[in-house]
Amino acid sequence: MKVLLVNPITSERGMFAATPNLGLGYLATALRRNGFEVNIWDGMKKDMTRKKLDERLRRLDYHAIGIQVYTCSVEEARQTLSLVKSLNPEIIRIIGGAHVSGDTEAAMDQLDADFAFRGEAELGLPKLLKKIKGEEECAYTDIHHLIWRENGGLKINELLPIKDVTALGLPSWDLINPNEYPMPLSEHS
Repeated sequence: MKVLLVNPITSERGMFAATPNLGLGYLATALRRNGFEVNIWDGMKKDMTRKKLDERLRRLDYHAIGIQVYTCSVEEARQTLSLVKSLNPEIIRIIGGAHVSGDTEAAMDQLDADFAFRGEAELGLPKLLKKIKGEEECAYTDIHHLIWRENGGLKINELLPIKDVTALGLPSWDLINPNEYPMPLSEHS
């Protein structure tokens, strides 16, 4: 199963633009350890455009798309989810990030995603994708931090802290190479 993790382009670049996306880097490591092929498309990298994301998505070679959502990127996330659904409604659409964690119900109302995660998803995301592939027998209620719709309602699993963060390993630096991000603005610019 191929997974694309996306941090959409946003007009609120600020410090995000100069910093590799560690959150997506850790998720990529967790997915790779569980046998998934992963790519990251980070809109904060140098020379990224909406057109480049559209071209990437139109290749239709992913089974799941995970989109990181900040409050300042809700509209971009909505556009990305809409494009993915129009290209191939079978692609699993998952959201997570600060906006989802901070206002879960609103995020699920605003964004047309199949699933969401609040808090960390390094344990839950691989388990969810294995369940969908038929490799993991568990209930959605057994997947850490998962959010999903059922019978017209929203189901939200409780937050459980990761007991040993060192077990997560290092982020996938090959996918979030610091040299691919713009230089931070200096005070003298």
